[in-house]
Amino acid sequence: MIYRILASAKTKSFDVGRQELIPGVHGPLRGVWNAGLGGMAVKFPEIENRRVRFFFTEKGWREVGQAIVAKAVREGHVVRVIRQKNPAKSQIFYQDADQVAILHSAPKSRRR
Repeated sequence: MIYRILASAKTKSFDVGRQELIPGVHGPLRGVWNAGLGGMAVKFPEIENRRVRFFFTEKGWREVGQAIVAKAVREGHVVRVIRQKNPAKSQIFYQDADQVAILHSAPKSRRR
C-alpha cells in the first residue's frame, strides 16, 4: 500500500492596523510541499516531470507521513489521504525506502 497526502494551502494576510497575521481561506488541495507543509525527513529528488506524484511507502507512512498529517490538522489545513495498491513497476519514476514517485496517467477524455 502507498499513501499520498493532499492538504489545503492556507493563505494569510498581514493586518497593518492590528499588526498581526490574519488566516485566510483554504485553497485547493495540493501535495504536501505545495501546501507549505515542510519539515519532512525524506529526500527531495529534483524531478522536472509534472506528471510525477509522490507517495509514502508503508515505512515512510509510519515514520513520516502520519506526523505530517497530524501537523497539518493541528495547523488547520484540510487534509485528504489517498491510499492505493502498490504501483506497477512500469509506473515507478523514482523510489527509495520512504517514498515512491509514480507517473500519474493523463485524464482520459470521454467519447460520446
